[in-house]
Amino acid sequence: MKSHVLLLGFLVILVGILSHENVDAAGLLSSSAQTQGCQCSLTMSCSCCQSVSVDLLSQNSTVCLTLGIGLTSGTINLGATMDGNSVAALSISTANPPTYCIPVISMVSLDMCIKVNIKVAGVAVKACPTFYTDYATNQVASYDFPCIQVGMDGVSLI
Repeated sequence: MKSHVLLLGFLVILVGILSHENVDAAGLLSSSAQTQGCQCSLTMSCSCCQSVSVDLLSQNSTVCLTLGIGLTSGTINLGATMDGNSVAALSISTANPPTYCIPVISMVSLDMCIKVNIKVAGVAVKACPTFYTDYATNQVASYDFPCIQVGMDGVSLI
């Protein structure tokens, strides 16, 4: 469950950052053209929020992802909140980041996955996500998103 929430939150915020336009996913999910943006602190932690409307359920929510860098432990700490309530938290090793997959169609073995290559350089972290689909453990299609760099100067796409 935690990886599903983080994957959904990551997708919503990334689309909001990249598009700066109103996003509509087949009439089911839309995000405001006005992102709430990212706030970073000197503790090597950034929080990015996005307003999301689930049209099918007539529900409006604010999804926030928090990313913190553990320089001494070599970990990246991720958290997700929805309307101020924590829904997920986990730590990822920068040496061996995991791949997260969720089933798209459970009757056939079709999964949507995200793999993030992470590099720590000084006081900044560079994360390069790749989304791909697996069919019966064979990669069918993939897309490399722009890399996200988080550091003392904030969040940027590179």
